[in-house]
Amino acid sequence: MRIDHVTMGASSLETGAAYLREHLGANIPRGGKHSDMGTHNCVMRVGTGLFLELLSVDPEAAPPARPRWFGMDDPRQVARMTMQPRPVGWVVQTEDIEQARRSCPVDPGPIVSMSRGSRSWLITLPDSGKSPFDGLFPAFIQWPEGPHPSAAMSAPGPALSR
Repeated sequence: MRIDHVTMGASSLETGAAYLREHLGANIPRGGKHSDMGTHNCVMRVGTGLFLELLSVDPEAAPPARPRWFGMDDPRQVARMTMQPRPVGWVVQTEDIEQARRSCPVDPGPIVSMSRGSRSWLITLPDSGKSPFDGLFPAFIQWPEGPHPSAAMSAPGPALSR
């Protein structure tokens, strides 16, 4: 397993993109919409097989049937994201998400199939939408075989070195 991506949450993509431009000196490109979660994102590659995701509730989307991921429906999380964009979670890539979930000493939540546009993946997602330990514990993700999604993303500047 290895770090796949880090997710920043913001009250809006515009607010989050301005924050990242000011603090990282980079324009983060638009990604797409997660219809199952009622969110949308911006993404940029920050290393080989690694990306930064900026996530917010999509004001044009219908409310999802379940709580949004990364605790984005939790009133405390909403208040923190309203004050300023902030890290809301991180995701670890595995080639066998079933095994990763079974061997995990903490319940990361059930495995859920997700998609954004033509891309699909499996991810662990607690029923509450909140990752264990208030987001300090990662979600597990398994991408289909083929190039990592970051290979098609722009890399406008910063890179995660460690």
